[in-house]
Amino acid sequence: MAEGPDIENEYNNFTALNTPDNHPARDMHDTFYLDKNSLIPRQDTELMVDLVLNQFDKKSKLNILDLGTGSGVIGITLSKFYPNSLITISDISPKALKVANKNIKKHKVSNVNSIESNWFSGFKEEKIFDLILTNPPYIAKGDVHLTNLEINYEPSNALVSANNGFSDIFKIIDSAANFLKPQGKLFIEHGYTQADKVKNYLQKKYFDAIKQHQDINHKIRVTSASKIKV
Repeated sequence: MAEGPDIENEYNNFTALNTPDNHPARDMHDTFYLDKNSLIPRQDTELMVDLVLNQFDKKSKLNILDLGTGSGVIGITLSKFYPNSLITISDISPKALKVANKNIKKHKVSNVNSIESNWFSGFKEEKIFDLILTNPPYIAKGDVHLTNLEINYEPSNALVSANNGFSDIFKIIDSAANFLKPQGKLFIEHGYTQADKVKNYLQKKYFDAIKQHQDINHKIRVTSASKIKV
């Protein structure tokens, strides 16, 4: 029987690969604690970090939510580039948050706090975030990609979503506007075959300025949108 990747108690390099040589994200050579309770960071996640770096000055004072954080890679990485900003990382899984909190401690970041929450259920105050970034489960049950050996060593509840992979994406879009400031931005990672439906669903809700972003393979893997000012 083939053995899976040994990620227990290891650290994984997280480097922005999608940016030009002179982009500040090229300086990222951080490592993060990973175990079987969190996803392994991939290039699509790096793409989301790159998009924020390209759009917001590092001196900005932002209130950022990394929703469904897993190991905390997105939020912690952004906290270093935006030291004047407050980063909140959340996850439904106490075990995943334990991993994220280890990484907060490892990286000695003081502008990151963590909260256990099933998407937005743990947040009482609304209209507080400038940015919400999320990499939710978006693989349909029975999808052929679930046979990938590496994926078998990651938590299935962080990968698989009902409604052909759209259930969690739609739940997030349904509620995100309530927690964004006027014209706040949502960045959401999804499968490349889901791009059209994600865009159409955002258009039906309180979002405009919808943009779709390609990975290094020229496939749309992240969609961003701004909350309509009402």
